[in-house]
Amino acid sequence: MIHIDGFTAKQKVIADLLWEAETTEELVSIMLVFGKEEVSVVKEMIVAATYDQMQDTDIANDYLKRFTNAS
Repeated sequence: MIHIDGFTAKQKVIADLLWEAETTEELVSIMLVFGKEEVSVVKEMIVAATYDQMQDTDIANDYLKRFTNAS
């Protein structure tokens, strides 16, 4: 499992499911249940957080500010 500050409860569930998904079919199922837009937002937050950890820069933090008030 992963932990990223700023996720709503729903986004935490999506992130956990994305983290565990191993097939395209599983990803499609997650999108059908939660909606493509919501899943895309979570994916982008994961990418940004990973980038932040890897690069140790404020660029990713500025990017993540877009999502801190997302519901």
